[in-house]
Amino acid sequence: MPGLRSVTWVTFILVLLLGMGCSGTATKRLPMDEPVVAKTKAVPAPTSNPQPNDLSEPTITHPEIGFASAKKLEEHFRKHGREFSASSKEAYLQLAQEMRDRPVHEPLLEAKRGDGVTTRFDRDSGAFLAFNPDLTIRTFFRPNDGEDYFRRQLDR
Repeated sequence: MPGLRSVTWVTFILVLLLGMGCSGTATKRLPMDEPVVAKTKAVPAPTSNPQPNDLSEPTITHPEIGFASAKKLEEHFRKHGREFSASSKEAYLQLAQEMRDRPVHEPLLEAKRGDGVTTRFDRDSGAFLAFNPDLTIRTFFRPNDGEDYFRRQLDR
């Protein structure tokens, strides 16, 4: 029977292809007790939901830009360093740079004045910061009247 012979050959070829994984080459099979190791690094799941203003790891994106001069830094540190418990002018500068370079999210408020100066106020800490368009820090302190001081700066 010629029809039966062609069905047998087709069946044989299908079984052969299935046994080879349909790729034309034999498939290497691992023993059942051999572990399969991933070739990518595992990334641990976050342990907490990070908040936009999480200050646990502050970053300074422009450490090379501070006050306009060493004299200005010294003056501001002497006048306002104690307000932040800064033990040195370097520590005071770092706090100001962190506030300047931090992304703006609640509780941090930001406004740009008509003269191009950016002002920021942190509702949590009560800190006020003003800096120029080139990121040079103009002042950093805690105003007595807090957010009201920040809002008055918009009229300057």
